[in-house]
Amino acid sequence: MAHAPLQDRLAPPSARGAVVLGAVLLLLTGLVSGLWSTARAAESDTDYDSWGAVVEAITTELDAAAESYGSGDTAGAAAAFQRAYNSGYVASNLQVVTTDNLGAETASEQRQAFTDLRQAAYAAGNAETISAGVTELSDSLADTAAQLDELDSLADPRTYAADQAPPSPPSGPNSRPTRPGSTRAVVSAPGPRSPPR
Repeated sequence: MAHAPLQDRLAPPSARGAVVLGAVLLLLTGLVSGLWSTARAAESDTDYDSWGAVVEAITTELDAAAESYGSGDTAGAAAAFQRAYNSGYVASNLQVVTTDNLGAETASEQRQAFTDLRQAAYAAGNAETISAGVTELSDSLADTAAQLDELDSLADPRTYAADQAPPSPPSGPNSRPTRPGSTRAVVSAPGPRSPPR
C-alpha cells in the first residue's frame, strides 16, 4: 500500500495549534526570564555606596581570576578577567565616569589592562605577568576611585545609575504606551454640545 510522502501529510489542526502555542510560550518564557535577569544584574552591579567600594569588588574579582590562573584554570581565569571588566568596570558605570571626569586616556589604559590580563590568562607561563598586571590595574583603579569619590559633583554609583536610568512609563488606568513620534488624542470632560445642523 502506497503512502503519501511525509511532507504531503498534514498534522491535524489541534496538533498544529498545540505546537504553535508551545513555541509561543517558550519564546515568551525566555524573553521574560532574560529581561528579569538583566535587570537584576544591572541593579547588583551598581549597588555600591562609593566608587572605592566598586573598585574593592573589582579587585576581589581580579585576585580570584589570578588564583584560578595559578591553579591551572587558564580558560576560567580569562573568563573571570572578562567578568571583572564587564560587571565591575563597565556595568557599574566606572568606565563612563572615569572617561567623563578623569579623561578618555585613563579609561583607555584601564580597559587595555583588562584586555592584557584576559589575553595573558589564555597561555601557560604568564603567572608573573598576571600578578604584576593585577597589581598595576588594582592600583590604577584605586587611584581613580579616590579621585572620583572626592568629586562633589559626582554621585555615588547607586545614585548615578538611578539618575541615568530611563524614566518609568506612566502607570494608571488611562495610560497606554505610545510609539515615539506618535500623538495621543486628549479626551476632555463632556461639555456643551453644538446643536445639530
